[in-house]
Amino acid sequence: MIVDYFPPKRRATAISVYSMGTYMGTGLASLLGGVVIKLASHQEMWSLPVLGDVRPWQTIFFAVGLPGLLLVPILFTIAEPMRRGVKHTASSGLPFREVLAYVKQNRWTFLCHNFGISFVSLAAYSSASWLPTMFQRVHNWSAADSGIRYGIAVVIFGTLGSVSGGRFADYLRERGYRDASMRVMWLAAMCNLPFSLSVAIIPDPWMAYCFLFPSMFFTSAPFGVAAAAITEITPNWMRGQALASYIFVNSLVGLGLGPTAVAVVTDYVFHNDIRVNYSLALVTTCALAMAAILLRLGLPQFVESLGRLRDYSGQAAEIGMEIAADPQKVAEG
Repeated sequence: MIVDYFPPKRRATAISVYSMGTYMGTGLASLLGGVVIKLASHQEMWSLPVLGDVRPWQTIFFAVGLPGLLLVPILFTIAEPMRRGVKHTASSGLPFREVLAYVKQNRWTFLCHNFGISFVSLAAYSSASWLPTMFQRVHNWSAADSGIRYGIAVVIFGTLGSVSGGRFADYLRERGYRDASMRVMWLAAMCNLPFSLSVAIIPDPWMAYCFLFPSMFFTSAPFGVAAAAITEITPNWMRGQALASYIFVNSLVGLGLGPTAVAVVTDYVFHNDIRVNYSLALVTTCALAMAAILLRLGLPQFVESLGRLRDYSGQAAEIGMEIAADPQKVAEG
């Protein structure tokens, strides 16, 4: 829907604004969780209207859930946009084999893109799962303080990074970089490497926390443009399935392996819970390095896929015109 709402020169920014909701939600959850922990230490039960007595940790669900209910009516104001580009003409929908054939034609682009951003996601989920714990174990911060401070960093710098990534991609595209979306993903992974490593290994807690700001900025920057990149190389009528496949791979690698990888390295490599910072440094650095390599390899492949899409869409448009001119003849043929 976002792709159909906005012209190509503004799509990366639009999708990045949408993606910043992830960081606002994650950051607020961590921040509110820290606040609840502080409150729980002073009061055992809370009394809420209608609901009665609830424990402090339960109030976090109400604090996070109620704003969502208030925003639900706004969804009724959203109108279905007019589809841009060529629609699929078959009444039965798009055959999945056609999607597979198109992906096979562009397999190197999809592989570099999907797995490149998945390694970025692996580093991001590893950090989100273990950084608050690291500050508690290594720097002796309380659970409440680490949650609140981490949440503030995510809300501010995660949001800024997400929007800035989209804006920068659109800026580069206007100046002739056809691979703008992939290029921003690659640059973000490269820039994040030293900051992500510094957060984990710097012994001073406040210095490490300061390095978390640019790390969070560059962590969030590529995700909006990653979705935008898929829409750029995929025909209109395939975008839903292409994006679903991208999200599947990204979740499987990033969310499925990221948090577990840090735990495994801590238990079986360093054999010491206090050294979780070194596990985090090893996992995130390796993941970001792999991401940077794959995304850099994908830059020329991405440009080639843009050319294939133009040819593919032109052929599809000709077929659509034939069907519109004489559908009975095409059906009989």
